[in-house]
Amino acid sequence: MKFKMAAVLAFVSVAANAQGFTSGDGSVFNDRLKEMLTSTGWNFKAATNAGLIADEWRLNQAAARLKYGAPKIYYGRVDKVLVDNMGTYFVVGAGTPRAVTVVLERFQAGPWEQKNDQYVMTGMQSSLEFASQVKPGASMYFQCRRAEFGLGAYLVNCLAFSQEAATRGVQPQVAPGIDVVSHFDGLIKARAAEGWARPPTTRQGLRVKLRVSLLRDGTIQSVAVESASGDGAYDKSAVNAIRNIGALPEVQEMSASEYAKLAEFSISLTPQDLSF
Repeated sequence: MKFKMAAVLAFVSVAANAQGFTSGDGSVFNDRLKEMLTSTGWNFKAATNAGLIADEWRLNQAAARLKYGAPKIYYGRVDKVLVDNMGTYFVVGAGTPRAVTVVLERFQAGPWEQKNDQYVMTGMQSSLEFASQVKPGASMYFQCRRAEFGLGAYLVNCLAFSQEAATRGVQPQVAPGIDVVSHFDGLIKARAAEGWARPPTTRQGLRVKLRVSLLRDGTIQSVAVESASGDGAYDKSAVNAIRNIGALPEVQEMSASEYAKLAEFSISLTPQDLSF
């Protein structure tokens, strides 16, 4: 069974440049790129000034939630680059009433290579590696799933692009899929990592084995500890990380025999498997 995904280059090319990434990581990255192309496209000319979000939120919170609750492309100047156990962030308009925190996706497009007067993506990077190359003051573009509001304004699940990549970058092309059944373990780990909250007691060397059951539509029906790690907080966080996946739509494209093999399965998770 082949699951069709989008990528900036053929998957083989991405994998060659994404050293240290699993096929599951590549699947998550490809899915996010496909989501961008089908929701907003490669249309950076229509980008919204990120500072307007905070302005509109103060004027009419209900209208702001409706307007910015869908995928959009934004632009702004990165004033700060922040990192904690939950992820990597850019702050646009730091220290002003228009400040917006941009929460980066786990994987980002890059590096980019210039060919003639255009830029072409050559692989994928972790958000940490990507952000380490961004200098405060840089103008950036962000494609984000939505805005959230609380103590401040946040753009979440964002892919970030340099001004050069946004204005002169080559639009991604659809690439062949990968065999999801063969790479199912890596896919589960990559998806679980997106929703993992690391407990403060977590240490290297922990390993928990979980038993997971799936419905035919890909919904995760149950998750239970099959073999504990010795750290109850870590085990609970691993269970929640699997539950937070919600559903795996790839399961719907499996044949009956393929689904039968994965309707109930065991998976071992270490902190390294779940870390950004």
